[in-house]
Amino acid sequence: MTYQEIASQIVRLPLDQRLQLLEMLTHSLRTDLAGLAEPSNGNAPKLTRGMLKPEGPMPTDEELDEAYVAHLIEKYL
Repeated sequence: MTYQEIASQIVRLPLDQRLQLLEMLTHSLRTDLAGLAEPSNGNAPKLTRGMLKPEGPMPTDEELDEAYVAHLIEKYL
């Protein structure tokens, strides 16, 4: 059966049967998607390592404070 044939027959079903079909499809999709979203055995730290690393040297605390103050001045003035 093709997609077009299935779609045309679904439209002909009574409302209660279409709702049951919708519930069955959502349950099936949830089950399939839950299997794909399983944790990857602790690989997340390895994958994200260095993601937030700056391109140059790390800024000092004073530089961070200055950047934050500049941001607040720009935002509120």
